[in-house]
Amino acid sequence: MRLDERCAQLTEAMAKRGLWPERSPWIRQAVEALPRHEFAPDRLWHWDGTAGVYVPVDRATDPRRWVAEVYAGPDAPAVTQVTGGLASSSLSCPAVVVDMLDSLLLEPGHQVLELGTGTGWNGL
Repeated sequence: MRLDERCAQLTEAMAKRGLWPERSPWIRQAVEALPRHEFAPDRLWHWDGTAGVYVPVDRATDPRRWVAEVYAGPDAPAVTQVTGGLASSSLSCPAVVVDMLDSLLLEPGHQVLELGTGTGWNGL
């Protein structure tokens, strides 16, 4: 499946669950204009519950699985770093990013400084 199709599926899944805030239509526009995969590193990590470890998923060697990690769903982060066997950084869940941005109640002229954006996708 193509990246644009997975992106569209995520957008629709969020719409079906009512996750796009009506008072902030700019958020959906920004998410659609800046797709999540453009901010994901070439190596992600997948939790293998059977083995009890995170396993690497590389875009170059397993692109389908990599895309599945990036677009796993509205509530799924994409783990971008593992330290000592534990997830230590991630591309935040789309639903959480949307909710945080909506909670800002931004208006024209407001300025925002976000620190610790990791991959930068939350800095939409």
